[in-house]
Amino acid sequence: MTYVLFHGSFNSYDQLKEFWLPELSKNKGKIIFPKFPIDTWNEITEGGFEYKPKKQSIYKWLKEFDSYYNQIKKEDNLIFIGHSSGPLLILHILQKYKIKLKSTIFVCPFLTPLTKAAWQVKLINKTYYSNKFDFELLRSLCPKSYVIYGTDDPYVEPENTLSFADKMGSDIIPIEKGGHLNYQGSFNYIKKYI
Repeated sequence: MTYVLFHGSFNSYDQLKEFWLPELSKNKGKIIFPKFPIDTWNEITEGGFEYKPKKQSIYKWLKEFDSYYNQIKKEDNLIFIGHSSGPLLILHILQKYKIKLKSTIFVCPFLTPLTKAAWQVKLINKTYYSNKFDFELLRSLCPKSYVIYGTDDPYVEPENTLSFADKMGSDIIPIEKGGHLNYQGSFNYIKKYI
């Protein structure tokens, strides 16, 4: 089994490295955990509403993924796990590379712009949205998928997450008081599905 872990924006990589990676490492299998370039919260805040992201965009993240693709395409029994904007990246990757997965776990995913998130979150994620996803193709590439989300997520509205799950044909796992599932112990909600 090979697990590929996809972080989201801002400090998501650090949170997954601290809270998810040690738990995922207890499973038998290989772990690939790409670190994608990010603009920090402070950089965006200081730059204001007109800030142009210098490091993070879907185009730069897909280009970064190119360096991992040759390694990943040789693996069998792939499970992709994405957090926050990571699930959107997974959809772009699947559509571009046509990678066949054993299963996919989408944690706190969204498809459309977030309404309750801070302006910094909206700004950094704006290149990830697409109305060109071929959901029939995406469902065929990951026939078994799960959407796990906190019912009280402070950034992602449940209706946005549920729309993602509906379009991907994912099993839905709501976590009461789960928040954004980026804290110590949050991997406990995920590990049953890998």
